[in-house]
Amino acid sequence: MEYSIVHGPIEEKLIKDYAGMNLPLPSKIANAPQLRLGLELFFSVFRDLDSTRQIGNFEGSIPWTAIKQYCDEYDIVGEQRDDVFYFVRNIDEAYLKIKARADGKP
Repeated sequence: MEYSIVHGPIEEKLIKDYAGMNLPLPSKIANAPQLRLGLELFFSVFRDLDSTRQIGNFEGSIPWTAIKQYCDEYDIVGEQRDDVFYFVRNIDEAYLKIKARADGKP
């Protein structure tokens, strides 16, 4: 996950650029680590909700209400809804730690 957070946006652009030039991908991109099977949904929800966080003097967490609205909008219920809350909150916490480290904060 850390790899996707740190390198994902850059790699997406590079993949499009290389495809447009009909070139093979560099081995580090072609052999990048993959999310474990079944976690794609939660990482996708996290990425969709990333823009809902408050940004001021520091980057805040994804609001609980944003996760709830997402689940309501896409009719995610029951155990899967519980899993979305659990995984998105944990991914978000890890993301904030990674960002703090990258920004040189303890």
